[in-house]
Amino acid sequence: MGTEALRLDNEYCRDPSKRAGAFNADGYRVILIATREVLENEIGDGVNLEGLDSNMTVEGFLTFLDPPKDDARAAIGHLQELGVDVKVLTGGNLAVAMKVCRSLGLVKDAEEENIQAITGP
Repeated sequence: MGTEALRLDNEYCRDPSKRAGAFNADGYRVILIATREVLENEIGDGVNLEGLDSNMTVEGFLTFLDPPKDDARAAIGHLQELGVDVKVLTGGNLAVAMKVCRSLGLVKDAEEENIQAITGP
């Protein structure tokens, strides 16, 4: 980092992606913050945002942690004792979901290679 501006080509894009992935693996949701000066002639009379997401300066990340409630692990354990098969449905990031599942005892690291997950839009 520093004051030098670098073009975010494929090589430089990997670093922020790796950092975001590491935050996700620790259970954090991540937002990358980038800025750009928008000139009046770029907007025109209407609200046309096309192309305004180029030539931006990456400022940093915002990270958010939304841990499970204190009694969630015990509640899930009780359901499992009753024979309830607990499944997880989330619209969030798979890495974040896996971190939460590990913290609740739903999966162990050794089981992760057999996880059945669907991701995508």
